[in-house]
This record gives sequence, C-alpha cells and structure tokens, in this order.
Amino acid sequence: MTGWPKPEVPETVNKAELGNLGLTEDEEAAIVAFLKTLTDDSLDNDPVLESEAPLRR
Repeated sequence: MTGWPKPEVPETVNKAELGNLGLTEDEEAAIVAFLKTLTDDSLDNDPVLESEAPLRR
C-alpha cells in the first residue's frame, strides 16, 4: 500500500467541525498548492482521490 489509508474507524472523523471556512477561491487555491508540495507522487491519478477533490462549497 502506498500513501495514507482511509481512517480505520470513519465514525471517529469529526464531521461536526468540518465545513466551509469562508475562504476565497484564491485562498483555497493557495492552500491546495501548498499541500501539493508536501506530498509525493504515490497518490497521483488515484481515481478515489480524483472523485473527492477539489472540495466545493
């Protein structure tokens, strides 16, 4: 397995505090660009990740 696996117990993911942060499109794009610098190419072209990203309001 490469990359991070899905959470072992999805019920433990705190969905109550997740949501719209009120970011502009430029701010969101800047965060995405930054996060891409932190990852390697092991998750590129993963069909599951492609269907989940980018998050939309």
